[in-house]
Amino acid sequence: MKEIKQSKGFAIASMVLGILSILLGMTLFLASIGFVLATLAIIFAGVQHKKSGWNGFATTGLITGIIGGFLGLIFGLPVVMIILASILM
Repeated sequence: MKEIKQSKGFAIASMVLGILSILLGMTLFLASIGFVLATLAIIFAGVQHKKSGWNGFATTGLITGIIGGFLGLIFGLPVVMIILASILM
């Protein structure tokens, strides 16, 4: 019988986006972009899980996405608040 090859595209994309979200999440002015990438990494990891179960790339993407999202919130929220405060004054 022929084996059906499982695609790991979403898992690899999730891992790459998760790593980028961590790197961008630690910078002050790009943290909001890191938060968006983290959200995409978590979504892509979930899609991969639905398609063919967890694998190493999807698990790494999920974990790095969660960490990147947390960093994006911590570093991005004060920047957004400062920008909004300067606009409103």
